[in-house]
Amino acid sequence: MVDKNVKNEKFSSDLSLSVLYASFRALCSAPRTGRVYFIHKNTGFQTIDSEKATLYFSADSSLFIHGLGEKFDEKDSFWPEDVAWFKDKNKDEEMGSFIVDPVGQGVYKNFVTRTMQFRKFFLAEAYAVEEPTWPKLKWKIKPETKTISNIKCQKATTKFRGRNYTAWFAPSIPIQDGPWKLHGCPGLILEAYDDTDEVVFLFAGIQFPVETIEKKIAPFPVANVHTFEEFKNAPEIEFEKMKRRNLSASNSASSTVITRIVSKEIELEFEN
Repeated sequence: MVDKNVKNEKFSSDLSLSVLYASFRALCSAPRTGRVYFIHKNTGFQTIDSEKATLYFSADSSLFIHGLGEKFDEKDSFWPEDVAWFKDKNKDEEMGSFIVDPVGQGVYKNFVTRTMQFRKFFLAEAYAVEEPTWPKLKWKIKPETKTISNIKCQKATTKFRGRNYTAWFAPSIPIQDGPWKLHGCPGLILEAYDDTDEVVFLFAGIQFPVETIEKKIAPFPVANVHTFEEFKNAPEIEFEKMKRRNLSASNSASSTVITRIVSKEIELEFEN
């Protein structure tokens, strides 16, 4: 004689496992592609006070682009006030200490190959550099939580390249990524800042999940590729190049005074 209770318990257990498996498959097959918009503040730097930035991400790679270096098009409606401005810019244009071009500044991360590449302007030169090793950020997860745009976030802290960072990540978005070179939290980083407030990434909006994104997530073009050692010395290298150009263009070297304004960089140290 079959015990009906035992049979029902087995059916319930099988059903629970089936539902759990279906939920797991749905989670795995759900799009893990999206974009996060940030306001990137560089307080105290020899740049503008803040700029717009976008993190495009998929399950295995991401591309963080500084807004002022990005070529906007009419499909990008999140920053509509910028579309018309960039639409008429057909060539590189100097804007204070920034050079605008179609590629822009930013960071590319590949989580499968564990490689990271970044692109940055020093004066008029674009440096495309690959990190020699995958940066290891040791995050300390804190119990504090807060809500950012109706998304529950948790606090985490780490030290990276000479700065102490606080990040707020979203456990509900299983992407271990964030703005700039920050990554490795158990959820997408929606806000981050260092303890001096010189480097700040403020959340401005998110679109997730989406089936596709208009931006190709890929390494930067290989033109002007520099070594990491060259990147570390770039301010001095580019200043000397500019000084030589200006002196050669001047009729009287004795009347030409060139001084370098020293500004802080995001990376104060180059050790992981």
